[in-house]
Amino acid sequence: MNYTYFYKDCYDDIGRFSPKDQYDIFISTYNFTERVKIPAKNVNAKDKIWLMLPDYQDDVFLAGKNQQYIKGTTDFEGIRNFCKSLHIGDRCHICIDSTGFMVPHLLIVLRCLRHHPMHPIVDVMYSETDRYANAEKTVFSDAFSSVSQIEGFEGRHVSKMETDLMIIASGYDHSRIRDVASYKKRASKVQLIGFPSMKADMFQDNILAASSAELFSTCPLTNSIFAPAYDPFVTAQAIKDYVEKKQMEKPITNLYLAPLSSKPQALGMALYYLWEDGSNKPMSIIYPICDKYVQDNAIGIGRIWIYKNVV
Repeated sequence: MNYTYFYKDCYDDIGRFSPKDQYDIFISTYNFTERVKIPAKNVNAKDKIWLMLPDYQDDVFLAGKNQQYIKGTTDFEGIRNFCKSLHIGDRCHICIDSTGFMVPHLLIVLRCLRHHPMHPIVDVMYSETDRYANAEKTVFSDAFSSVSQIEGFEGRHVSKMETDLMIIASGYDHSRIRDVASYKKRASKVQLIGFPSMKADMFQDNILAASSAELFSTCPLTNSIFAPAYDPFVTAQAIKDYVEKKQMEKPITNLYLAPLSSKPQALGMALYYLWEDGSNKPMSIIYPICDKYVQDNAIGIGRIWIYKNVV
């Protein structure tokens, strides 16, 4: 499998954003940001479904729309039940806007659709932001609880841990990077850095933020994995190439993937796990679970991406 063969569409101008495909189902998770609300209007779909926390139920934007509620940021059972409730027919074409999704929720939906008996065609959309409100000091989460394996991405781990490897997709949230790195202290760690970044200044912000996690002494930038912050397919291929290289040097006992950077890179980690049959290997995707997530720290809309046929 060469992940760079997958296809993606890029739209540089929100004013001209009009996806070519007619979708049967469009799924988005609501928050207040423009990059969630505006692009959805131009997606051509028979049914548009909005997932949301109860906090948003009185938002005027949602009036008359197909709404589905999630009890909270860790309502994984609610996400599974939502997937089961979808009316998916033969050759059903689905578009998921990943922009507002929590990473665990997004990955669970992808896994459910990957294993759905009707084998739907699934595209994933992502809208970049022009900038984050507080640059490298932007906060995305708070009230850390624990690091957990994402449901459905647990794999079959072995008791040996001599050559465990953790790949951390490092973003702005340095506290969460530190939390994940502490989860398996004995594992070797390497950072996956988003380069090229979505905006020129975002790479500098990213490095400044990630450096606060104090990992660069053990995971130097010169020994990092680099993949575009906006490209899940190159991300998946970069991970594959790195893992295969390390396996040739010495077999990896257990592999941990931590998607803490951009949503496209989280998608890339999910693709690598799903397409490489991670559930039958000593591989898992881990994530820091928090009680609070900041949903509206993005300002403006940049490029819009549609990643084709991901599952």
